[in-house]
Amino acid sequence: MGTRCHQLAMFVVYESPLMMVCDDPAAYRGETGLAFIREVPVTWDETRAIGGEIGKFILLARRSGQDWYIGGMTDWTARDFSLPLAFLEAARYRAEIYADAPDADAHPRHASVSTMLVKRGDTLPVHMAQGGGLAVRLVRLAGR
Repeated sequence: MGTRCHQLAMFVVYESPLMMVCDDPAAYRGETGLAFIREVPVTWDETRAIGGEIGKFILLARRSGQDWYIGGMTDWTARDFSLPLAFLEAARYRAEIYADAPDADAHPRHASVSTMLVKRGDTLPVHMAQGGGLAVRLVRLAGR
């Protein structure tokens, strides 16, 4: 079934959110990633393929308004990437990163959540566990 972050990435990678949240919303209270699920849009203004290989992995960025969302999913091979943020506008963004925890191979519900400031040209280090994923919300900040 994949890790928690693999499941969160589906909200960005797939076109319909109905495929991911199909049970009682109360099941998500207090769980890692609920904030991401609340904020992720259901329509997109722009889509950029960052990388991928059919049946193996995908890294996809989608824009809604001024904010970007990144979804990454892998098969049963753990992967490490340097994710380029070259697609961003010339502005600063707050990156809210939902990544597989170091023990996600054994405990797929474990995820790490971090926040950092990024801009166009930066790269994000990415580790996806076996069956893992990555979900990022990039919120454009006022000014440059």
